Amino acid sequence: MAKLKTEQAPITELTNPQPKKARRLKVLSTSKLSSNQQTIYNTNATTSPLLKLPPEIRNRIWGFLFGGKIVHIQYEYTRPGRRMVHFICQVPNDDEDAAEHITHHNELDGSPDRFEIYRSRHQQCSGSGTVKRTSLPMAALQTCRQVHEEAALLPFQRNEFSCALITLGPFLQSLFQSQARAIESVTLHCRHPYRTITLKKLVKAKLKALKALTYFVEMSSDVHTNPTLHPAWSECFAQTEAVAATSATIVPYVPGQGDAGFMAPSRTTMREWATSFSKTMVVAQD
Repeated sequence: MAKLKTEQAPITELTNPQPKKARRLKVLSTSKLSSNQQTIYNTNATTSPLLKLPPEIRNRIWGFLFGGKIVHIQYEYTRPGRRMVHFICQVPNDDEDAAEHITHHNELDGSPDRFEIYRSRHQQCSGSGTVKRTSLPMAALQTCRQVHEEAALLPFQRNEFSCALITLGPFLQSLFQSQARAIESVTLHCRHPYRTITLKKLVKAKLKALKALTYFVEMSSDVHTNPTLHPAWSECFAQTEAVAATSATIVPYVPGQGDAGFMAPSRTTMREWATSFSKTMVVAQD
């Protein structure tokens, strides 16, 4: 994954701006190869046992290696600043099952259906306790030019990306355009109606191939029950309007399944609230 730049430009560059260098939009440079590079490229393609396999078999191998996972994205604070990191989800049940479980809970009229909140479910994924944090084998893409050409976008196309809503904008900015436009599934989690000026533009410009979008919304304070703040959530969800081609789901829940120490909204209210907003996020079909 392309790294997010965190260093600030020197003062001299701010006062005497230099012509900006065009940012590379593709993962793999299209510049011509030298004769020596071309020779190595051809040798690998004809002698490597892996690269001599039929393309359909190689594609299956790339799929097993780079895809089929939930990938968490978050900021990691280090000296001198912070950086964007990713790690593979360690939870056995995926977020789709969790969303269905919470949705079923909100549909019940009687005793609450027990479920684990999003933050608790994924706490171990970041590498706490005995669980070791793991990441995608991106280094494998640097072993050979042909491997890179065939599989460079698969980590983005074949995985579900999960992050806090506040992290989505910086994450998209950290990617090459072709990487962001390969992403098909995104799961967001939030506790407050976060809005920025640029997020909606980034989502529209970069998530061109998005098929599925899921929000886990933790209602943990009175801000969620105050009717005057309802427009804040409307503005929040408007940032991802009409971006999902197939499905969009908002999953609201109360920590403690109704035992929170504030005036929690009813399950009926949460269900109707989620349904009304979810419809706005799916691309209208002609």
